[in-house]
Amino acid sequence: MKLFYRKIGKGEPLVIAHGLYGMSDNWMSIAKTLSENFEVIVPDLRNHGQSPWADSHTYSDLAGDLLELLNDLSIEKANFLGHSMGGKVVMKLALENPGNIKKLIVADVSPRNYIDFEEKSGFNHSDVLKLLQNIDLRNIKLRTEAENVLSYKVSDKRIRQFLMKNISREKNGTFAFKLNAVALFNNLNEIAGEINLANGKIFNGDILFIKGDKSNYIRESDRSQILELFPSARFVTVKNAGHWLHAEQPEVFAGVVRNFLLSKY
Repeated sequence: MKLFYRKIGKGEPLVIAHGLYGMSDNWMSIAKTLSENFEVIVPDLRNHGQSPWADSHTYSDLAGDLLELLNDLSIEKANFLGHSMGGKVVMKLALENPGNIKKLIVADVSPRNYIDFEEKSGFNHSDVLKLLQNIDLRNIKLRTEAENVLSYKVSDKRIRQFLMKNISREKNGTFAFKLNAVALFNNLNEIAGEINLANGKIFNGDILFIKGDKSNYIRESDRSQILELFPSARFVTVKNAGHWLHAEQPEVFAGVVRNFLLSKY
């Protein structure tokens, strides 16, 4: 699949994979900061943003899309940063195609299964995706009307505003979704599912897991599973940050990313 992407800066390539409901636009502030040292490439993953929609949304699909993007850009090896769902995408890519990875950063997610996971905020992906499917944009005249519908399931205004970025106004004045809520809902078990060994192979390369200290996405008990797949894994915790640590502590987050990628050890 040919993904839409944004590119900024010069240097070693760094590909950033966003999380569920995200898009490249959400990461451009971080990308601009990191562009002082890297050529930062930020795609919209399938079923998100300006990239094509598809019924299938597995991690093999998503990793394959990134590999195709590398090929299209004539990049043999790149650094990768993935957040949440995007973190699972880059883990899958590293396990299946380690030769294409220089260094890997996974932001606030582990390889484990999240099917029965409950966020501290009470945010429920199944409820939200059902709600998004049931919003009839033909009857929406103002963005606040759509946000009011979301407020039934999403009490956190900051998260509602993040979700609202997936609703855009068309040239004719009507509203449209930027994400494929139907496909994401139908593939939710895949999205929440576990990243396993790829043909028994592990990734021995440099990898950093960054956790927000207020987030419960990475648990202490996850470390054994992480180290089984990624024996060289290192861990950093960003203080005063939840799951969206790159938005809550952007300067600290960008500094951790830069220091890891530029370090020689």
